[in-house]
Amino acid sequence: MSELTKLVGAKVVVQDGGTYNVFIGNGQPLVMGNESYDLKAAPSAADPGRTVVAYTVPGGGLRESESGTITGGTLGGLLQFRSESLDSAQNAIGRLSLAIGQAFNDQHKLGMDMNGSIGTDMFTLGTATTLANANNTGGALAQTTITNASALTTSDYTLQFDGANYTLTRLSDKKVVATQAGGTATFPLTMSADGISVQVGAAMSPNDSFSIQPTRTRPAPSIWPFPTRPRSRRQRLRADAAGTNVGSGTAALGSVAPGFTPMTGKIIATYNGAGYTFTDGSGATVTPNSTATNGANTDYTFGGLTFSFGGTPKAGDSFTLGSNAGAVKNNGNALSLAKLQNAKIIGGVSSFNDAYAQLVNDVGTRAKSVQIASTSQDSITTQIRTAQQSVSGVNMDEETVSMLRYQQMYQANARVIQAATTLFDTIIGIGR
Repeated sequence: MSELTKLVGAKVVVQDGGTYNVFIGNGQPLVMGNESYDLKAAPSAADPGRTVVAYTVPGGGLRESESGTITGGTLGGLLQFRSESLDSAQNAIGRLSLAIGQAFNDQHKLGMDMNGSIGTDMFTLGTATTLANANNTGGALAQTTITNASALTTSDYTLQFDGANYTLTRLSDKKVVATQAGGTATFPLTMSADGISVQVGAAMSPNDSFSIQPTRTRPAPSIWPFPTRPRSRRQRLRADAAGTNVGSGTAALGSVAPGFTPMTGKIIATYNGAGYTFTDGSGATVTPNSTATNGANTDYTFGGLTFSFGGTPKAGDSFTLGSNAGAVKNNGNALSLAKLQNAKIIGGVSSFNDAYAQLVNDVGTRAKSVQIASTSQDSITTQIRTAQQSVSGVNMDEETVSMLRYQQMYQANARVIQAATTLFDTIIGIGR
């Protein structure tokens, strides 16, 4: 029983006659009277690549144990480490990998290379894992896509239909993050939360479920071979001052927003003494989508392309806004890629370095917590062992004293017997 408790933290109930009933977890029996029930390692119904503990039930079948039911012993410690430390660390690494890859891809596509080719994805990214439960009775299929890497958490999710509602649950805190009534659902059904979007192609049967791992099994982003892919180091657009300008006005491309509308021609910005007016190549007026003050500069946005004008221009000064093809000294997009190192991308509050530091801190904190718990448990184990040994153990000093006492008693009894024998012989001799 001592060895069994080391493995699974068994609970023992002593019956009349000294027999034991043995239980683990939430009361699952291992031994009941003359019956025994084995534990077996089995693939999880929710994730075939994950091994779980299954109970043997009467009749020879197996029933998968619920997460967290086995908490004691070596096995309980390993399962707790996997669910509380290993899974979250893998998810955190996967989230960081995704955020880096997607942020670089998004920025890279906003520039062009030296040949004038528009930027494409720098990294190839994997896809989220969606697993149908092996016990599903329906034929519905589901798939998950990453819609916003910066909004991802380090949790896995479960999509389940209970017969009335579809629910998307975040497993780290058991919170339902999206729900849809089954009676009003239309298919394909899409449920979104935390930077992921889950699409179900058809109605699910009651109690069917899917396990969703947005970042768990995601490999690190792989970079395309350098010689075969353009590297978008330069800004797509530029602002050129006219040679006849007499003022000290300046103009430059400030930023490019994802999903911008490419310019099909040039835009001429002319200063009229109070502000800038914009015309296209044919002289038609072009109206900015927005105008905003940016410190001492003024920003004008055209379809997601923001140009910043500053300095002190003179009336009649002009700038030509157009393609940057052919320029070799503009490395604006490369600088923007470099700035991603310190950008608050993950969750809008953490940079890549911050997220990595948090991961290291979490692992270190958990390791220290386990060390403290181990020291405390060692002390409790020592006390329990001492109490157990006081009942069933052997004290060598006590046994030595008892042996000496029994030896002295034996010697005393031997002397009594010897004296009785001598007295008996003497009486017999007198009779003769």
